[in-house]
Parts: sequence; structure tokens; C-alpha cells
Amino acid sequence: MIKRLLFACALFAAFTTANAEERPIDAAQLPVAAQTFIKGHFANTGIAFAEEDMDFASKSYDVLMKDGSKLEFDSNGEWKEIDCEYTEVPAAVIPQGIVTYVTSKHPGFKIVKISRKRYGYEVELSNKLEIKFAHDCSLIGYDD
Repeated sequence: MIKRLLFACALFAAFTTANAEERPIDAAQLPVAAQTFIKGHFANTGIAFAEEDMDFASKSYDVLMKDGSKLEFDSNGEWKEIDCEYTEVPAAVIPQGIVTYVTSKHPGFKIVKISRKRYGYEVELSNKLEIKFAHDCSLIGYDD
């Protein structure tokens, strides 16, 4: 039984890896929502590189900005992750409840990364502290 399970896992991993495809694309090939997001929040930064990631079940887009920021979008062009390691995530992107919490509990630190998760959001501060929030921006907890 265990051998069959291991074989099935290995076969699945080989299938998904073999069918994953990443290809560079022009910024104009990004979904309209992603293009609009970039123009609205990163207009002065410029795109260094864009890539379409396809696997057997989904499609996503990765964008590297000229300032080193990394953006990830889903197939509809909605952001999944914004990583502004050298600057900070644009305030207009961050839900107000998260901004309020971080400002009051961690003054002086910037939000440098935000990810949408099934449970809500995860943010990383400039001091590398990671904080998890529910969809309603209530605190779930800290991650170290």
C-alpha cells in the first residue's frame, strides 16, 4: 500500500513539474486588471520583466519591477502577492484595518510584503516580522 502511495505521489509530482511552463511575455500581454493595477500603483517604477506561469490547473503572472519589487497576479489579473523588499507596499493596496493595526502596534515599521491567502492576508514588516490577518482584518497571529 505504501509503495503504491509513494508511486502515485512521485507520478503526480513528475506530471505537474513536466506540465509547468513559464514563459516571458510583454507587459501588454498581462491581464487588463494587472496592467491597470501596475499603472495605478507602480506608474513611476517601470516593468523590468513579466512572465506567464502555466501548469495543468491554473495560470498566473509574475512581474519584476525596475525597483526590485515583485508582483504576482492570478489568471484574472488580481494581485496575489506584492513584495516591495527595497521600498514599501503602496498604502492604497493595503486594507485599512491592517494599516491601522500595524501603525498602532508597530510604529515606525513599513509593510514591505503582502499576500492574499485563503484565510485572509499575510504581511511582512521591514523588521521581518510576519503578521496574519483574517479577511475582515482581524488579527490571526504572528509568524516567526
